[in-house]
Amino acid sequence: MKRTFYLLALYSVIGYSQEIRQISFSQTNTVDPLQVKKSIEKANKELVDLQLTKLKQTNDSVKIKQARDFLLGELLNNMIEEMHSDVLTQAEKRNNSISFLKVQDSAIYTFRKKDSIVLSEKKISKNSFKNRLKWLIINSKEIKEDRKTIEGFDCYKVYIQQAEADSDMPLTFSFTILEMYVTEEIQSEVHPIIDNKDILSMYYPLEIKKVQQITKGVTDFYKLNNLEFIEE
Repeated sequence: MKRTFYLLALYSVIGYSQEIRQISFSQTNTVDPLQVKKSIEKANKELVDLQLTKLKQTNDSVKIKQARDFLLGELLNNMIEEMHSDVLTQAEKRNNSISFLKVQDSAIYTFRKKDSIVLSEKKISKNSFKNRLKWLIINSKEIKEDRKTIEGFDCYKVYIQQAEADSDMPLTFSFTILEMYVTEEIQSEVHPIIDNKDILSMYYPLEIKKVQQITKGVTDFYKLNNLEFIEE
């Protein structure tokens, strides 16, 4: 683990807003295929119920019956099977991968790599990164008596449930549950896993357990792999 600090003694006492050069997390996951399928079925049926409720407001019994037969028939089953297969495939791709974030000049590079293969990569400006959409924190709990030291940083446990509005489906949200060890000794707006500005304004996660409500059964774990700061 390489860590570059400026005025280390002063930092260890008061902390300051560091400029991260690069950071990476190793990622693993556990998968329960049956639980994943149940979660997808539940989410899709809730979505179908929402669509049918909207149709009922038209008072057109013929259209309502046609829509119910269509949505609750073969189409829904096919959607569930396709989503289930895709979730399991993506989980396998993420398992034993490494997520990177690198800051260079005015750009931020994020990418995920497994073995020597780059699975995904993205380049965005610092301004775009800082102005990204916020997640809404629904619930949070700090357990400061549950502490651990991660690469020299004092960390404590935090539970957060967050929601993000679906841009394609008004009044529809995706929910994520985070169990993290965080530190207040790093203040930075960039993170390769956490893109919630409200979280990063309070503390910096160095170990993460992540579950998405729509795909319960897949649990992603992230552990700090490398962290470097820009020397001043």
